[in-house]
Amino acid sequence: MAKRIRINWKQEGVEKTFLEACVHQITVNGREGSSLKQASWKTVAENLKTQHNFIVEQRQMKNHYDFLKGKFAAWLKLKNKTGNVYDPVTNSFNLSEEEWQIEMKSNKYVEALRSAPLAFPELCCQLFEGSTSNGFDSWGPSSTLPHPSE
Repeated sequence: MAKRIRINWKQEGVEKTFLEACVHQITVNGREGSSLKQASWKTVAENLKTQHNFIVEQRQMKNHYDFLKGKFAAWLKLKNKTGNVYDPVTNSFNLSEEEWQIEMKSNKYVEALRSAPLAFPELCCQLFEGSTSNGFDSWGPSSTLPHPSE
């Protein structure tokens, strides 16, 4: 088996295209669990190849999707934290070193937010909101609790 080449999602425009394509596929085809359907992954890969000559396998896309989902959940938790720690202009958090350390111990994705802000937060909200538990009065499709509207 050939060794896979690590891909760089930082190539200009790739991450935005990826997020937009995922949002579109979920809007058109829905979700499979908390992710995209098999056919949707193929369409997203085709978009990336056509628009950026970016060749990626489904597993790599799913791993990146899961990473962004985790980073979004950490971002949302910090953004909703009291004390006005979030600066929407810079899309960053104003935390002390001690606060960063506490948050990083509770969530592995916080460190990624410290070094780089969440890319395209509006697209991430469209893609992940409703499919990501924030831990507070949360309900999801796999929840054993009754739906809040019931």
